[in-house]
Amino acid sequence: MKRDEDKVFWDLGCGTGKALIVASLCGFSEICGVELLETLCKVAKEIIEKYIKTNKGQLFKVICNNILKEDWVNADIVYISSICFSDELMNDIIEKARGLRKGARVISLTQWEAKDFEVIYKKTLKMTWGKAQVFIMEKH
Repeated sequence: MKRDEDKVFWDLGCGTGKALIVASLCGFSEICGVELLETLCKVAKEIIEKYIKTNKGQLFKVICNNILKEDWVNADIVYISSICFSDELMNDIIEKARGLRKGARVISLTQWEAKDFEVIYKKTLKMTWGKAQVFIMEKH
């Protein structure tokens, strides 16, 4: 990915924040994570605090909240490790994602059924817990 000072990354369901660190290595200027579970959110905040002491210049935000209650439609890239999300939650996320700008991309572990998103890449990848399909979809 091209380094760009104005790119915004959101991880919906960020867990302990691993994807947030990866996003920082890709050059995103604003990196945001939302996690509903307070314990995981606390760990993510601690990890990010330690990380930013040695890596300044990027804006990190970790929020303990429901994904649907946050405003993440300013994102250039949205990552969702969505394999445990209910169909209802995924439908609500898709509906909210319709507010993303044209050209924004969503990386998800489940394919979306939405006419305003096109799958531009898919691949089966090995994860720490097994294999998963990864989909990159672009907003039209």
